[in-house]
Amino acid sequence: MVPARRAIDVLGTFVMALVGLAIFISMIASAADALGGRLLDRPVPGAVEGATNLMAVIVFGSLAYVQRQRGHVRVELLYATARPRVRALLDVFNDLVVIIFFALLAWQAWDFAMSSYQIGEAAAGIVRFPLYPAKFVIFGGSILLILQMAVDLADHVTDAIRGEDHEEGDDPGDEHAEEDR
Repeated sequence: MVPARRAIDVLGTFVMALVGLAIFISMIASAADALGGRLLDRPVPGAVEGATNLMAVIVFGSLAYVQRQRGHVRVELLYATARPRVRALLDVFNDLVVIIFFALLAWQAWDFAMSSYQIGEAAAGIVRFPLYPAKFVIFGGSILLILQMAVDLADHVTDAIRGEDHEEGDDPGDEHAEEDR
């Protein structure tokens, strides 16, 4: 499982670099649009449509990385007081639910992306940005999260069998765990 974990880590880190670039581009375009519209009465054409398309990259591109960092919000009312095996079983259940949900989302995103591509769907506006790239990003981000969740699922099943907790930073393939804390 370590080669798969490393491959997903590398891909997730690369995608996060693209997310950072998307955030930067969106920020610059939005600021230029706001300033140009207010000060010069000349907004940047396509800034809103471009930023809207980049939101798919920002949101769906970051899902797997945030999962790897254990950064998603979770309510721990019962979880924190449960025994290690019960926590591991709750994690297994959570992993399965997320995998199923995002598998359905990926399936539908693929259908919508292909349909959008085939008809040449574009945003209405001065600049007609194609919409299918954002829909393919939703598909890709969902698949990457599913892969990350599968790695986590394997860890949590092992924890449930052993009756142990899989603490943050205990990943066998996570050599950067100490740096991330």
